[in-house]
Amino acid sequence: MINGTFLHAFMTFLSPDPTINLTMGEAFDLHINVDEQATEFRGFKLIFTYDDTIMDFLSAQKGGLMTGQPVGWWVIDEEISGYVKIECIIFGAGLYVSGPGTILVLNFMGLSEDITELYFEVAEFYDVLGYIIAYVTTDDGTVIIGDPVLPPPENVRFSYMQDSILLIWNSLKGANGYKIFSSLDPYTGYDSLGSTRDTLFSIQHQEESQMFFYLIGDTHLFGHE
Repeated sequence: MINGTFLHAFMTFLSPDPTINLTMGEAFDLHINVDEQATEFRGFKLIFTYDDTIMDFLSAQKGGLMTGQPVGWWVIDEEISGYVKIECIIFGAGLYVSGPGTILVLNFMGLSEDITELYFEVAEFYDVLGYIIAYVTTDDGTVIIGDPVLPPPENVRFSYMQDSILLIWNSLKGANGYKIFSSLDPYTGYDSLGSTRDTLFSIQHQEESQMFFYLIGDTHLFGHE
């Protein structure tokens, strides 16, 4: 609680996630949003880092929530490559915005066919009185340039339960969905068991035979073919 005002935790995040730009050498936008829990705020400081061999920062614009507000301070500072700092504040007594919505649009150029992360290194939001709002969380996002081939998930393992087998694997960078297949032959005849956005999948026991399982990222769940 600050000066008698209760502040509620909220999240700032990249949208869409993953962001996919299928053409290298073309510009694309990343939208930075706050969720519906965002309390009243009048400004923010955001610092992002990313792999500058995969994409290059071009420009930034106010998002829909900030458009039309008397933003008196707007700083875009590329101190080093792969680093962007953006600050803004609404000038005027008692003025503020609240979520949900887009606060910032970043414009990048794709440099090479690969996958990178846009990291929130700093995310500070200022309340109506100018104090830093506590408990703001961030969700880093994935950016896919071109159409790179994703590797198989690593550390695939089984957990045997009474009437099922739990298939577990490590999260795969660039994937937000997985499809699971099974076959009696490890080289052919695979049938789909289903898909999931988690990193685990429950498979019912089949008493009559031993099955082989194969796990891949499903590109249809990534948002492109």
